[in-house]
Amino acid sequence: MSLETGMITAFVIALIVSLWKVYALLPNKPLQDDDRTDEINLLLHSIMVESIVKYGSNISVKELFEYMRRHQKFDQKRLWRFNINRLNQLLTEHHIRHPNQQSIAEIYQHHKYAKMPQQSE
Repeated sequence: MSLETGMITAFVIALIVSLWKVYALLPNKPLQDDDRTDEINLLLHSIMVESIVKYGSNISVKELFEYMRRHQKFDQKRLWRFNINRLNQLLTEHHIRHPNQQSIAEIYQHHKYAKMPQQSE
């Protein structure tokens, strides 16, 4: 066996062992306080929209963050990692899903008038 073959064999073995160790360290089941599930995303999104509709279109992101943390559905124990960056991610996801709602004011206008009963003429 040549030196090059031995080095390649050792490299491949080391690579396989390294990948196995990385795989062994990755979590295989969801964490108990995982706040990145679809269920939590839907909850945070509904809290965000309800807070925008309740407090109006003139609120800033920081104010929206405070209103969301005070919302009755907001679970402080489970959502302890929620911060302004996470709120910005939620807003960005909302803007991507709804391209006609690119600001808090547009979200407010859309949801405020969507919930109003239709008037018959």
